[in-house]
Formats: sequence, structure tokens, C-alpha cells
Amino acid sequence: MLTLQAVGRALGYDEAALELLRTTGWEHSQDSFAGVPEFLRMPFLAHYFPKLGLDDDWLPAFAELARKCETNLPLQLLAHHLHAAWFRAPDSPGWRLGALPEPVAACGELAGLFSLAVAMSACPLIEQTHCRLGIPPEYAEGTCRWIGGTTIGYRAAHGGRPGHDLRQTFWLRHSIDGRLFRIGRFEFMIEEPAAWLPAIYRRDDGRTIALCRDRWTLDQQGFRVSPQSPEARVCARLREDGGGVHGIPIHPAGYAEIGREITLDPAVWKPALAPWELALGLHIPAGGGMTPEAALDSLNAALDFFPRYFQRLPKVIECESWILNPDWQRELPDSHLSAFQRELYLFPREIGNGRDGLFFLFGRDDGDPATYPADNSVRRAMLKLLREGHPLKSGGMFLFPEDLPRFGSGIYRKHPGKQKDR
Repeated sequence: MLTLQAVGRALGYDEAALELLRTTGWEHSQDSFAGVPEFLRMPFLAHYFPKLGLDDDWLPAFAELARKCETNLPLQLLAHHLHAAWFRAPDSPGWRLGALPEPVAACGELAGLFSLAVAMSACPLIEQTHCRLGIPPEYAEGTCRWIGGTTIGYRAAHGGRPGHDLRQTFWLRHSIDGRLFRIGRFEFMIEEPAAWLPAIYRRDDGRTIALCRDRWTLDQQGFRVSPQSPEARVCARLREDGGGVHGIPIHPAGYAEIGREITLDPAVWKPALAPWELALGLHIPAGGGMTPEAALDSLNAALDFFPRYFQRLPKVIECESWILNPDWQRELPDSHLSAFQRELYLFPREIGNGRDGLFFLFGRDDGDPATYPADNSVRRAMLKLLREGHPLKSGGMFLFPEDLPRFGSGIYRKHPGKQKDR
């Protein structure tokens, strides 16, 4: 068997890459290696490729990749290790292996397809999970479409070459573990209500209001920043006493109403969530087609899916994403993206490095974004924000299942934070 150093030389890996392999179970992978992995052979690739929703003209390149891997032991070992570490190890290294360079020295322009084949190796395991849970196979095929969607960003970042970015592969482990499911346009993950949600209160008539959590740091526009940020202006306080619950309200459009404090009567306003209740983390795969109709169909289908197969009704649907940046309301007011935002209760997430979403939209987040292709409306809007000095930020949202019958009416914005008191 080849040594790790010999594999590294063949793949063009430096010592940092070899250390990453070494610390993610390389020795165990070597011991369990049994020849060319099935997912590098053409019968496997030809079987699963149509499920990705990609053009058939990719198949000749896959056939070339299979031929190359058939006689390349270092590539075989690397593929086996990535599959074993990500998809079979009890303690997956998750995103860490996403930092591994592509094996360009061994694969050339097929390096992205090699990564895509590794991602596709999750498909049979996801099918097995769905079978074990009694879930129809078409839901597993939805995950295959997610894999196909990752090729959009890859092609944008690599001159149109087909492939998949290894930084996204860890996501498939959630599907293998039976936590994440593609249901229509969206994916949904089983989880507890997230700690990053605001404090949410509801009345018996369904009116909802969110308050900033204690010690959230806000800038002058009402967006969250780190306490060390030079833009920090307000440290929110959330407190409860005999007079009620006091805090800074969050407008459903996604910003805190700094300069205001409201008091909620606990006899009227009740906490909306308990920590042990079921939440659904909503994730938005690439691919377009996020019409209001498709969004509502996906949400309604999820509310049928989880009681049917898990015997539990979710209490809340939650999400944090660059797609929920409130700036899209201004830059893309007529888009499906903005239409979706208007049906949610948005709230601010802490601004990070100001480049949220670049990787997911362009397939890269390095270099000068001014050189990125501005070839659709969302990409143009994102680059415009950067040119004008606006940080690219993520936003959060929540949505209660009982409000879905009024989806399309902007239910949370009908009473935008005007509950001054009891």
C-alpha cells in the first residue's frame, strides 16, 4: 500500500493537506480499502447521474474520469477516504475536509467531477436511510437534486467547467443521518428551536412580536454587530418584572427598532416556544424557481411530512441565510426572493465579514468581487451593494405553521411592531 507521503506527491498535496488527511482517519481508510470504489465506476455514475438533473453532455467527461481512476491508486485511496470520513465515520470531520485542495495534479480539469463523484457516493446511503424510515424514494431523489444544484456555483467559479466544491459535501451527512429532507423547493432539518432566535411572543389571536435578546449589540440601523464593532451603538436589554416583559421590538422586515422599548403584558402575550419543541430548520437549495406557489407548496408538504413519518408536528420553521438579507427588498423588490421575505418574520443576524452569500452565489469568495460575473439580477444586486459600501449580511426568519393559511397576505407585517404596550 502506498504511504501517505507517496499519495500526497501523486496528488500534488502539501504538508498541510497531508496533515488534514492524517487527522481525519487516513490510517483507518487505508486498512478498509478494497480496490476501486464503486462510485468511481461508470455503471454507478450512469445510474445516479440522471437523478442530479444535469445535462447528458456531462457523461463523456464522467466516462473519462472513470477511466483515469481505474488505474490511479492515489485517486482511489483519496476517494475512499473522503467517502468513509464524511459519510460512514461515527464522528464525521464535517466541514474540515472541505479545506482539502482538489486533486488537480492527478485529475486536471476533471478535478471538479472527481469531487462530484464523491458527493454522489452519498446517494445509496441516503436511499437506505429513507427505506429504514419508511419514507418514499422520491424524497431521496430530492437530495440528489441538491447535489446537482451545487454545480451551478462551481461552474460560475471555474470558467464553466462542471464539478462540485468540496466545501459543500459535509452537508450530505445530515441526510444520511436522517435529519435533513428535501421536500419540494426547500430542505428541512429536524432540530430544536435555535439559540439565535429572538424572544418571540404571541397572543391568542395569532398576533406575533419578536424582541431583541438581552445584550444583542445593534448598529444605528438596527442590525446586529459584534460588541467590538466600531458600528456598535446600542446594547439591547430584555427583562421581565412585575410590570411585564420589556425590550426592543424587531420589525418583521428584519431590523430592530432602536430608540423604542415596549412592554408586553404576560397575561396577554405568551412565549411562543419552549426549548424542547420541534423546530424545522429551512434551507434553500440553489436552482431558482422559488415562486410563491412553489414556496407555499413546499412548506405545506413539510407540515404533512413530519407528522406522517415522525409523528411530530413542528412548532416553528426557522432559517438563517444570506437570502434573508433585508437589503434585497430594496435592490430586488419585484423578485421571488423579496416576495418570500414579505411572508416571513425577519430578524437581524450578526454581521460578519460583510461577504455573506458570495460563495453560494458565485462559487467563490476570494479575490476582488468586482471581477466576478454580473450575469443575472441577483449577482448584479450583490455586486452593487459591495460597490456602494454595504456589507453583505445574513438575516434570520421564523414562521409559525398555523399562519400558513394566510401565506401571501404579509401576515406578520400587518401589525409591524406597533404593540406599544399591553
